[in-house]
Amino acid sequence: ADPHRNKLQICNAGQYAPLFSSGAGWSVANCAPQLPVGIMPEFQYQHVEVDLQPGQIWVLYSDGITEARNGSGEEYSDEQFISNLPEAKTSSEVLKVSIEKWENFMGKAEQHDDSTLMIMDWRGLAPAPHLDLKCCTSTLCQGRDYIENWAKHSGFDDITVGQIVLAVDEAATNVYRHAYGEKAGPIRYEVSKDQTHLQICIIDQGKPAEVEKIKGRELDDLRPGGLGTILLQQVFETVQYAPQDVGTILTLKKALPGSP
Repeated sequence: ADPHRNKLQICNAGQYAPLFSSGAGWSVANCAPQLPVGIMPEFQYQHVEVDLQPGQIWVLYSDGITEARNGSGEEYSDEQFISNLPEAKTSSEVLKVSIEKWENFMGKAEQHDDSTLMIMDWRGLAPAPHLDLKCCTSTLCQGRDYIENWAKHSGFDDITVGQIVLAVDEAATNVYRHAYGEKAGPIRYEVSKDQTHLQICIIDQGKPAEVEKIKGRELDDLRPGGLGTILLQQVFETVQYAPQDVGTILTLKKALPGSP
């Protein structure tokens, strides 16, 4: 794959052409089958190049998937495998459902061939690693857009994206209210992602947070405001305040879809 050109090169050497979906059904990539690798060392393999679209999901699978047999000796088949692929918005859901359908078909029958199933998705290049703003009511929307782009790029579903954006916006609003006393001041969003977690850091240069005083009020205390801390704790696995000599670093971590 060439992420800077949004291109994918495909070479079919003895297996199935990959499948892809942009959210409106599954299609087979247009690439001619060629000899399996190693049969003729001098064989000149050809590849095709296709355009990648943000949100696409690609499926690569071996014949061990489609030729799996159940207890009655029936094969799973290409048609059944493709028909069982879900119209899902995340690659992790496609993988989970596909494996469940395949295992349910085989039941207790022994696996007779090696089987490979790989799910890939294309989300475009990652957003910028940081965003610097003046923290005030007129710029908080830019922070929301930035976090939304990162959450979508990380593969979260629409509901979870909304929860992440809302929680981070509450944190930024608290910076404006409490760290800066409702006066404009600098705020930086730093976002990174590893194999398991999305990490968001919110850095201000206002009054350092008094961690011992940060706590959510009781949910049965029905009145406006005061739910930001509870939101953060509900949405993120890690919520860590680190007061500095000037300002505070708030670190938030959330497990990526499909992570343990």
